[in-house]
Amino acid sequence: MNITTRCALALLLCAAGGTAAAAEAPALRVCIDPGNLPMSNDKGEGFENKIAEVRAKAMGTGVQYYYRPFVERGLTRTTLDADECDLMPDMPADAERVLTTMPLYRTTFVLATRSDSGLDLKNLDDARLKTLKVGVYQTSAIREALAQHGVMNNTVIHYLSHDADLVPEHQPVYQMQELVDRKIDVAAVWGPFAGYFKTKLNQPVTLVPANLMDDAVPMEFDMALAVKMRNRGLRDKVEAAMKQSRDQLRAILVDYGVPLVKCDGCLISGDLPAHGPYEQPKPQKPVVAESSVPVAELEDWLKHGADPVTELNNAIIADDPARVAYLVEKKHVDVNALDLQGYSPLLNAIRRNSLPMSRYLVEHKADVNRRDSDGWTPLMTAAWMDDAELVQLLVAHKADLKAKGPNGLTPMGVAAQYGKQVAVVALVKAGADVDQRIGSGYTPLMLAVAGRSDEAARALLDHGADVNARNSGGITPLMIAASSNQAGLAQMLIQSGADPALKDETGKTALGFARDKDSQEVIKLLEGAAPRTGSRSESGSGSTAAASARGTSFEPFIPRRYFVLNKTMCGIIVALSVATSACAQDKASSSAPAPGAAPAAADAGATMTPVDRAKATPKGQLKNPYKDDNAAVVAEGQKLFMHAGCNGCHGGNGGGGMCPPLTNDTWVYGGDDDTLFRLVSFGSDELQKQGYSRKGHENVVGPMPPHGTIVKSDDDLWKIITFIRSNYHGSPDHKFGDPVGAP
Repeated sequence: MNITTRCALALLLCAAGGTAAAAEAPALRVCIDPGNLPMSNDKGEGFENKIAEVRAKAMGTGVQYYYRPFVERGLTRTTLDADECDLMPDMPADAERVLTTMPLYRTTFVLATRSDSGLDLKNLDDARLKTLKVGVYQTSAIREALAQHGVMNNTVIHYLSHDADLVPEHQPVYQMQELVDRKIDVAAVWGPFAGYFKTKLNQPVTLVPANLMDDAVPMEFDMALAVKMRNRGLRDKVEAAMKQSRDQLRAILVDYGVPLVKCDGCLISGDLPAHGPYEQPKPQKPVVAESSVPVAELEDWLKHGADPVTELNNAIIADDPARVAYLVEKKHVDVNALDLQGYSPLLNAIRRNSLPMSRYLVEHKADVNRRDSDGWTPLMTAAWMDDAELVQLLVAHKADLKAKGPNGLTPMGVAAQYGKQVAVVALVKAGADVDQRIGSGYTPLMLAVAGRSDEAARALLDHGADVNARNSGGITPLMIAASSNQAGLAQMLIQSGADPALKDETGKTALGFARDKDSQEVIKLLEGAAPRTGSRSESGSGSTAAASARGTSFEPFIPRRYFVLNKTMCGIIVALSVATSACAQDKASSSAPAPGAAPAAADAGATMTPVDRAKATPKGQLKNPYKDDNAAVVAEGQKLFMHAGCNGCHGGNGGGGMCPPLTNDTWVYGGDDDTLFRLVSFGSDELQKQGYSRKGHENVVGPMPPHGTIVKSDDDLWKIITFIRSNYHGSPDHKFGDPVGAP
C-alpha cells in the first residue's frame, strides 16, 4: 500500500512542566506522524491519538508519543528496529519487517465531490474524469488506478512533503479543503480524509467508495497495529486490549467518519461491500513517473513564487537527481540554505541514506560542517543513520570529527549512545577519539553501556577505548552496567580489563551500585571477580569540576526528528548522578543555614545560578520580574529555551511533542512562578524531597531532570518561563496555577 504518511515514534523520558517520578507501569511508546490529520498530529487531535489513549488505558498504562513523518525513508528501520517505540498504529496488516496484530478495520480510497456539484461518479471510466480537475496524492493507489484508466493529464498532484506538521497546506488531507474551496472538482483520496471532512468537519461533500472500481489495483486495505518482529508478548497484550475496548474503538472510527468496509477477519467490520482478492498485476512499465517533474512545470512553479530552496529540498526528498541538478547548476540555488525544518540539502540527503545525492551535493560545494537549526552537523546525522559510507564521504571532505552539539555530543557520542556500531567503527577508522569526553566527563564507552548497546561497546573496546575511564564523579562504565543489571556487558567489560575495585567519590564500587539496585545477576558476577590493580586510567577522579557536576544528569541534545533519549539510559545516569551527589550535599551542608535558621537573603539585583537563587530565597517568594507581553523578553526566552534543549522534549513552542505540553492548564506541581522556577532548577525528584506533591496528571509520566546548571543564570530561567507563559492556551483562570479556593 502506497498511502504514505503515517507514524513516527514514542518519546521516552523528559517530563514536561512538571511530570513526576513514575510509579505507574511504563507508558506505551507509540509512533505518530506529527502532521497527518485525521489520523494524527502533535496536538492529539487525530483518531490514531484517540485510539492510542483508549488502548493504553485498557493496558493499564499511559501513552508516550514519538513524532516522525511517514514520508521519510527507513520507517521501521529507524523506529521499531531502533527500539525507539513499542507500537506503530494504522499499518497495513501485511506490512513487512514488522509483526502485526489482527486487523483493526478495513477501509478504502474514495472519489469525493462537493454535494452541490451534481456529479454522480460510478466508475473510473466515466468520461468526465478526463476533463475535470482531479486531485490525487503523489504516491497513492488510486492515482495509479486512474492512470491505468487514462486519467492522467488533468490530475492535480499533491506532492510528498516532509514538513506537513509545520505547514498544514502540505498535509495529504488538504486536497479535501481544495475540493471544498472549489479549486478542484474531484478528490481521489484515502477514505478517512473524505470521511473526516464530511462527518467531523460537517463539510458539504459526497464520497463514493472506489474499492469496487478496479480489479487490478487494490484500493481497500486492512489496517492493523505493528510491533517489532518476534515481540509476540506485546502483540498479544495489544490485541487483548483491542478486544476489550472494541466498542470504544468503533465509536472513534465512526466519529471521524472512517469508511468501514466489511471484513470478517477484522476486529471492527463495516457495512460497505468488500472487493475481495485482486488480480495479480501483469508486469509492465510504470505508467506514472513518481519522482520526475518536467522542467517547464518547475519553471512555472518558480515563476509563480515557489521558494527555490524548498523546491531543491523537495527534489532531494523525491530522490530526483535531474531536478536537483537543474536547480543547482541552472538556477544556482544555495546548496547550504536551511529549509523550514532547519535542514540543509546535504542533511536531507543524509537523512535519507542517499549516498549518490550526498556525493553530488558535496561535489557542488555543500558545506560538510553546516549545522541544522538544532546544532547537529552532517557527520552527527550520518552517525545517527549508522551509515559507514556517508561517514567516509564526509570525513574525506574534512568533516569535523570533534564537533560538538549544543549539549556536548560529538559524532562518536551520537554513535555510541544510540548503538550505531557500524558508525562507531567507521568513525574510529576515520580517526575519531574513542575516549573523547562528553558532558561531565562521559566517554563514548559509558554512553554505549548506558544505552545497553553491546555491539557499540564491543566496537569501542576493540579499538582501544579506556575500560576504566571515570567521569567527573568517579563513575566507570562497569558501575553503569552494574546499576542497570547488565550482566553481559559487565562481563565484557571485566574481560577487557575493567577493575571492579575502583570507587567513585563516595567510596562506592560497582558491586555497591549493583547491590543498591538489586542487580542480582551482576552481584553474582562481581562477587566472583578478583580485584584488579594498576587500572589504565584514573581520569576525572580528582576533578575540581566534580562538585558542580554532581547531581546533574547528562542530557545529550537531540533534534526534534531524532529524539530517542533512551529511558533506561537516562534513568541509569540520573540514578548514578543522584548517588554521587551525596558527597556534594555533605560538603554543602557545612555552609548551609542551621536548622530553623532563616535562609540568607538573596540579592534581587545580582545574577545567580538558578539553583543558588532557589536555595537563597524562601519558599513562595520567587517572582518573575518579566511580563509575557514584553516581546523582546519573549524572543530572548525563546532562544534560551531552544539553546537549553527544551524543545527536544516539549516542542518548539512548549506546546508538547515527545513530552507533555507546557502551555495547557494542567500544572503537575503548581503553576505559580516560585514552583516552576524550583521545578526546572532542581528537577521533580528533588522537588518531591522538598515536600511538593503532584496536583495534576498528564499522559506522560516520568522524572523531570534538573536544569539548574544547564540554564546559566536565574535571569535566563525567568526569560524562559516568560516565553512559556506567552504561549499559554489554557483557561485564563489557571494561567498561574489553580485559583485560590479552587477544588
